Amino acid sequence: MKVIVKIKKDSIKKNPNAGRDTYHMPMAWETTFTTNLKPPDLPSWLQEYVREWSLGETSSIDTKGIIGIVDDRFIDYAKSVIESGNRFSIESHRDIQTIRSMTHEPEYHYEYENPKVNCSHCNAMVKVNDISEDEFDGDHLFQICPECGTLDTFDFEYEKFTYGKNL
Repeated sequence: MKVIVKIKKDSIKKNPNAGRDTYHMPMAWETTFTTNLKPPDLPSWLQEYVREWSLGETSSIDTKGIIGIVDDRFIDYAKSVIESGNRFSIESHRDIQTIRSMTHEPEYHYEYENPKVNCSHCNAMVKVNDISEDEFDGDHLFQICPECGTLDTFDFEYEKFTYGKNL
């Protein structure tokens, strides 16, 4: 006998992102520094972050680097360089990655109940959430019994969400 896995009525919530198909994800921070000190004049812990250095147009030194973590040691060092009359600038920026989805966000979020269903091979009663699935060929998703490992031995389907019926 086919079991219908019901939607939990109290779990139905309006999705604030309904219809959305684009997501903007912040990426990692990138912090660059520029100073008029030569790389050998920098502390050893900062030298490894130097990416380039060159003579500027007015015969001044430009040392540039990228640092992954801005901590108190870095800030204190920058302050001490500036206080000693040298240049030290810090810039931080963060890119945004735009991800586009092929499907739109649903209008509602909801959860399903977790009834026990019968494995027709070993007769074990198994909770629906304990049944794993795997795709062995591109067209079919197989359900695997956690007790005996047999494929597609359960007879259940999930209730479909319909606005007028489920709310």
